[in-house]
Amino acid sequence: MARAKRLLPAGCSFHITLRCNSRQFLIAKALRRDVLLAVLNKAKQKFAVRVYGLCLMANHLHLLLKPTDAKDLPRLMHGFALYSALLGIQPWP
Repeated sequence: MARAKRLLPAGCSFHITLRCNSRQFLIAKALRRDVLLAVLNKAKQKFAVRVYGLCLMANHLHLLLKPTDAKDLPRLMHGFALYSALLGIQPWP
């Protein structure tokens, strides 16, 4: 059974949590943190989004952001998760 569609009200800020696979401690290394920040900057260029807060932990991260159009949020987060998982090897399309 598919999960229920998320409600994405316009004009709202969203708290997003992303964690590493198997709860591994992959963000602890500085290089990986730099890749995550670079991917986030690319996402900000591609989508109209305001980032109010970012907290990088060793095995997960928290984002507080507000997209101009809430319908862009799933695409933004999909791209961010995909390219950060690939460690930024491939350029953002």
